[in-house]
Amino acid sequence: MNTAEKIAIGTVQFGLKYGVNNTGGKVSESEAFAILDEAAQSGITTLDTAALYGDSEEVIGRYNAERGEQFSIVSKLPYCSAVEIPEAFEHSLQRLHTEKLYGYLFHSYEQFTAEPQAWSYMRTLRDAGRIARIGFSLYHPQQLEYLIDELPDLGIVQIPFSVFDRRFSELLPVLHERGIEVHVRSVFLQGLVFRSPDNLHPYFSPVREKLAELQHIALDSGLSVAALCLGFALANPSIDRVVIGVDSVENLRENISELLRPDQIQDYMNRLGQLREADENMILPTHWKLA
Repeated sequence: MNTAEKIAIGTVQFGLKYGVNNTGGKVSESEAFAILDEAAQSGITTLDTAALYGDSEEVIGRYNAERGEQFSIVSKLPYCSAVEIPEAFEHSLQRLHTEKLYGYLFHSYEQFTAEPQAWSYMRTLRDAGRIARIGFSLYHPQQLEYLIDELPDLGIVQIPFSVFDRRFSELLPVLHERGIEVHVRSVFLQGLVFRSPDNLHPYFSPVREKLAELQHIALDSGLSVAALCLGFALANPSIDRVVIGVDSVENLRENISELLRPDQIQDYMNRLGQLREADENMILPTHWKLA
């Protein structure tokens, strides 16, 4: 697998304004199509979306209808009862203009624990050949530990991972050994890693020094912050895909140009490893209080 194939395009910005660094709002449909064209030409094969990402599924569906299906798609359940899962799944397929998905995920752990019988509905869809892998989008390692023990046919997980957020690191080799596909998100922490330490929202004061150190590593290495953050995740052999959101063709090209060979980042892995942050209020965007 070449490096570009390990990238998945996160499409939340196709349907919603998203990200702490987002000043342009939702991506226009014409720009979304151009991004997908560029991704396909660059060897990227996977898209990540969800029923709850505004009209992201519809945008991808119109692209599929016009250009043909060029990507494996991972989507996520809306919040619904277990018996409504087949209908919700069919609606996603209709919006995406496709007949099957590569991955279908519970959007949260709580969605599953509210109705554990929902897993049997997901399994039925997988066994019918409508989905290749079923799994979860998660936020906390203890959730994954429980699921690994309880669901032997777990096929795919999406989890946060970055130079700062490495709460799942110890579980990654376990997932790899069991053949559970791992997609990681938030390698840029919604753009926080690109912020100047001198121009941060006061909320992020506790990580100001670590953000400054990340930029010092970039200066010392001659590599960009994006290259370091992507390279750190891509160098992990237990990670199958790194999900990144982009808001323009130029943004995608910049990210692709930053992809490193694993040996290019090895000299800086120890320094990057020291940026690990334990405070979930800093590393989980769902906890951020920026008002």
